[in-house]
Amino acid sequence: MTMGLSPETVLVVGLQLHKRYGSVLSVYFGTRVIIALTDPKDIEIILGSSVHLDKSVEYRYFRPWLGDGLLITTGDKWLRHRKVIAPTFHMRILKTFVPVFYENSMDLVRQLRDKVGKEFDCHDYLSTVTVDILMETAMGVKKKQRTGYDYAMAVMK
Repeated sequence: MTMGLSPETVLVVGLQLHKRYGSVLSVYFGTRVIIALTDPKDIEIILGSSVHLDKSVEYRYFRPWLGDGLLITTGDKWLRHRKVIAPTFHMRILKTFVPVFYENSMDLVRQLRDKVGKEFDCHDYLSTVTVDILMETAMGVKKKQRTGYDYAMAVMK
């Protein structure tokens, strides 16, 4: 369905299919079935389930590079890893990061002001701010202090 189509066209076609067929859409992509959900209640059921924790087979290509951590692991091993890090996402802890979120968001706003009225790809900007926030909140390293920043940015791209 997406072969040779621009991202904009894929989005328009996806919206048309959603309008025509409803909130659950299944599409064959070769021999695989891709299911798209648009109703937040359906998405919450899937993401909240502990029944089907296996990731798509395409993740295997990232294993040699990213290892067998939370991002790649599936099933029971993923669930064990997820339970270990769950306390990190407690609201009390996340609130301590609000200044980091704010500072990085304001940097992003300053960068995007130059783009007002122009067409641009926001991916690089959003990837950069994501890495900045992750590096500072997860590792305590501000962007001005990092030596591995270029590598992290290459990973995100």
